[in-house]
Amino acid sequence: MRIALRDRVIQLFDYIPETGDFIHKPREQSAFKLKCLWVKFNKTFAGKIAGKTNSEGYRSLSIDNTDYLAHRVAWLVMHGALPESSIDHINGVRTDNRIENLRLATTAENGRNQRRPVTNTSGRIGVSWHKQKQKWHSQIVFNGKKRTLGYFADFDMAAEARHKAERLYGFHENHGS
Repeated sequence: MRIALRDRVIQLFDYIPETGDFIHKPREQSAFKLKCLWVKFNKTFAGKIAGKTNSEGYRSLSIDNTDYLAHRVAWLVMHGALPESSIDHINGVRTDNRIENLRLATTAENGRNQRRPVTNTSGRIGVSWHKQKQKWHSQIVFNGKKRTLGYFADFDMAAEARHKAERLYGFHENHGS
């Protein structure tokens, strides 16, 4: 008989909602063919934070040889089912899996709560220097369409135009931070 994923997670880990961490529970000897593996697991892992950070910066857990994103597993533990939509890390920190930092979001809503890209050189998302015009260019992408908000001699004016557009289009207050 196959055990439900939520039950298996609860069997293997303790989830700490206040920190977002999953902690390895000690394993029973019956879970291992050899006593030495049981002792080694409990000495090495029991009581320690489970999972790893993947190449995209999210925490993941290996459960019965399948990797799961930790924020989706946290949602499963706390709400009883894996979410059908995306989960947004409200503060933009991909490893922060505290339940209070997670919310259901559409792909578009999740995109309106992105961190500032590391390639951004102006310090403000959606504002860049237009070399040919020698002005600050302010733009925003909404519903897949890029909208120019204007060209400004002053950086602060360009940033304010972008900020107003973010409020108009319902971007999250953490967007671009």
